[in-house]
Amino acid sequence: MDVTHSYNSFTSNEDEHLYTEWKDIQKTTFTNWCNTILACHNVVIQDLYKDFCDGVLLIKLYETISGKKIDKIIKIPKIFTHKLENISLVMKEMNNDGVKFVNIDPLDIGNGNPKLILALIWHMILYYHIGIFQSINENASCNSSYTKSTLKQQNKSSSDSIEKKDVLTVHSITPKILLLKLINSLLPELRISNLTTDWNSGKLLAALVEKLSPGSCSSYQSWNEKNSLLNVTTALCLAEVHLGIPVLIEPHHMAAKNIDELSMITYLSSFIRDGGVVEKYFVTTLIEKFPSLNCIISNMTSDWNNGIALCKLVQACNQNALLNG
Repeated sequence: MDVTHSYNSFTSNEDEHLYTEWKDIQKTTFTNWCNTILACHNVVIQDLYKDFCDGVLLIKLYETISGKKIDKIIKIPKIFTHKLENISLVMKEMNNDGVKFVNIDPLDIGNGNPKLILALIWHMILYYHIGIFQSINENASCNSSYTKSTLKQQNKSSSDSIEKKDVLTVHSITPKILLLKLINSLLPELRISNLTTDWNSGKLLAALVEKLSPGSCSSYQSWNEKNSLLNVTTALCLAEVHLGIPVLIEPHHMAAKNIDELSMITYLSSFIRDGGVVEKYFVTTLIEKFPSLNCIISNMTSDWNNGIALCKLVQACNQNALLNG
């Protein structure tokens, strides 16, 4: 069973048990993520299922992660209706940003529905943290996501979005595929095939840290794979110290056989955020290999928009290229 179906219905007792485990792991990871985002407000989420019910902290989370401001909020909601109004403001803004809600409304969040609160936070991570869009519904999974640029094509109405689904799928990319492609490009010799069991021993994370910060974890190859919890704990700490990657996932969760894929995606996405360590690595590597790009690129996004950096790169790779262009 694919753990990316964490919010789908479960039909067997074994599946239900696994879902309960994943749900608890996701609650911990998503809580850690929220607290990392809200740290600038000196706010701490104690219970993910209760602390968002009045909408106040949910508004703070949205404003911080989106960079936008919500007006007309009720700072001290005293009745349930006021709480729903706050939650509605967030959902309305997210909808305006392009996040579509299906079978989920403010009442679900106000009532502390665990499944739908996890789904809401997961899609905030997808859209605002990773930059991938996906419709939110009660059976959400991360198997059918769209990049923000693709999302702009489907912003007329919910019905239009459904009609265009088959066309848009051509341009879709899941966060799992995105992460696997990027990490494999950094560590091609390791041939990583998943975001779950490949990471249990801690050595793969250590290899990633060493790649991005040479010398920080040079002894990882000699680590004993049987000491998985120690390895994972060490690698997580080294990633935080040398790369500034927050420890969003608990070490024993990462070392567990039933490791949760959404939690791993949440953690690993911190490496690939805009302006993050992976982007800086690629920029530095390109400039070292192609000095002509120096002073032209400082990122892997907007600096490439006018085509100059790409032309310089092509010319550097092939001196005869673009001579007539």
